Amino acid sequence: MPTYYFKNKDGESVSVNGVISVNSITFDKEPLTYLKILHDGKHQIHCDCTTPDAVSHVCLLSTHETYYLKQSSSKPHDDECPLVGLSSGEYNPPTNADKLPQVRPYLPGKKVAEKKGEATGGGGGRGTRQSTLYTMLCHLLAGKNIDGLMMVFNRYTHNKNFNWDSLYFSLFANKPFIERTKFSSLLKTPSNLKLQPDEGFIIQFTRNVSKRFPPQIYTIAVSNEYNLVFEDGNCKFTDSNNVERSLKPRSFSHRFKQTKGARLFFFSEAYIDGEWIVPLLYSHPIVSLEIPILVDSNYERVFFKFASERFAIWENTLTSRLRQKANNAGDTDVQAAVSFSITKPYFAKTFYHQPNVPLIPDFKLSRKFKYFDANETQNLLVEVMGINDPVYDARKAEIIPAMERRLKIPVAKVKPETMTADFNDLMTMKWSKYEDKYKLKKTE
Repeated sequence: MPTYYFKNKDGESVSVNGVISVNSITFDKEPLTYLKILHDGKHQIHCDCTTPDAVSHVCLLSTHETYYLKQSSSKPHDDECPLVGLSSGEYNPPTNADKLPQVRPYLPGKKVAEKKGEATGGGGGRGTRQSTLYTMLCHLLAGKNIDGLMMVFNRYTHNKNFNWDSLYFSLFANKPFIERTKFSSLLKTPSNLKLQPDEGFIIQFTRNVSKRFPPQIYTIAVSNEYNLVFEDGNCKFTDSNNVERSLKPRSFSHRFKQTKGARLFFFSEAYIDGEWIVPLLYSHPIVSLEIPILVDSNYERVFFKFASERFAIWENTLTSRLRQKANNAGDTDVQAAVSFSITKPYFAKTFYHQPNVPLIPDFKLSRKFKYFDANETQNLLVEVMGINDPVYDARKAEIIPAMERRLKIPVAKVKPETMTADFNDLMTMKWSKYEDKYKLKKTE
């Protein structure tokens, strides 16, 4: 268990939160409280994970309101040190744990949105980060059913159609939400508009669901970039069914608000004091109306569309080549196939010995081979380098090696200005820990 020592640039001990040193377990409970003070005082963290002590400098990526640590090049940390790759902006993302999170329904007077830390990545409305709705959304969009009926909404394959009704089979949708009522009974999606906030619903809710909680509905809606307005707390947009919506939520968060284009909205409606109100609203950019996968920037959206369009060409080319390839007996496999998929990770990957240092790559690309009796999948991670900023580049330079070491998957970097060349390079990379035995390379 490493110990961290707080010192100024001259190597003298400084007090942070009343202490001059702290063990890693204590630090991991509230890292942001230490990082902010260290950054503001231009102090450093010294760590005894190596000899001589390793040194980290606290940096602030102001465009994302994210604190992160940059290692000293002369006194680096051990690869397994919990401080390697630490970033406050990715510190409390959802994790796909075995046990689903306990998310409470709306009840007037109760705190339902987490205010711990600061809003990140474009910020939340009124200073509130809607972690509750975001966590619910991630589990709805990427939560498989035990019987495999759920078609995940964070993975795309060529010509895939997203079926909104499949969300009702997710583990989270089938979890008891209000007393014994499942969340799916209160969920509205673009393909399911049965629930209506009318008198009949109110009577049924009070009689069959709960007399303690107010009647409430949770709605997922998607919109394009047209007729989309955020102004003075009002949210106006035209959804995918061409229905105009005008909402004034009491608490809201438009994640990555600066990212224009298609967006997904997730909000609750509750019947309070004789009227329907919108207690909570969360919105997040998506690739497009046809591909409702969450993205964290327009750079990611551009890469996703770029890659998905080219995967069709690569699939045809490599499949044709594989079917022409003879095995040792001289036979060919007319059923051989190569396919690609793109996954946007919604959950952090954590490690049992470093549970508070989560890592979330931008994308995971998968390449599947079927050749005679051989079936295998190769994976490659992609980081989309969004902005030309030395501080941003320094942070990525810390996180990417940590990601490769801990996830055991190669990471490719893609920049918008060199996307074609970068994409061609990543397609010829080694995609996993083992070599591509079929040597399938597409020559341009």
